[in-house]
Amino acid sequence: MRTYQRSLVKLINKYTPNPKYGAEIGVYKGDTSNVLKREFPKCRFMFVDPWKEWEEDSIYYRMDRRVGRFTQEEWDDIYDQAVANICEFGNGNHIIFAGLSKEAIKHVDDGALDFCFIDANHHYQGVKSDIEFWQPKTRRLLCGHDYGGVFTGVKQAVNEIFGEENIIVTSGKIWAVIL
Repeated sequence: MRTYQRSLVKLINKYTPNPKYGAEIGVYKGDTSNVLKREFPKCRFMFVDPWKEWEEDSIYYRMDRRVGRFTQEEWDDIYDQAVANICEFGNGNHIIFAGLSKEAIKHVDDGALDFCFIDANHHYQGVKSDIEFWQPKTRRLLCGHDYGGVFTGVKQAVNEIFGEENIIVTSGKIWAVIL
């Protein structure tokens, strides 16, 4: 288990013991999804990622020179890896949503999530939008990855929305806000 994954599990255990419903936004290959399903086997999950090829004029394509430029064939392989990782600890008790946050939130009631982990689009507007989409859906712990370091947009958006004094930062560059 990676440092950020250990930190995430500790946060969930501390602030949402025995969670019933959680979400991971930005799944990629499903490594963190696998950890979440293993550590919280009774929790229902929604896993959200577009797993799609981006247009050349999209901000994701322009800003992420590696992941943002994968072909659809590469994304299909990554999706297959994610499904295998998610399903390693059982095929039930989760939804895999291949799409954007603005589409996925339509399938989650306000206040339904015990926690939501955001590790998707790392540019400022993407992080800000994901927080705005998922905060109303989350009743206790809203958190994410890559606070600080090269992803300056993450820290900027999180600080702007919540105020730096209200943010918990753990090892592995995890940020968290208790709602």
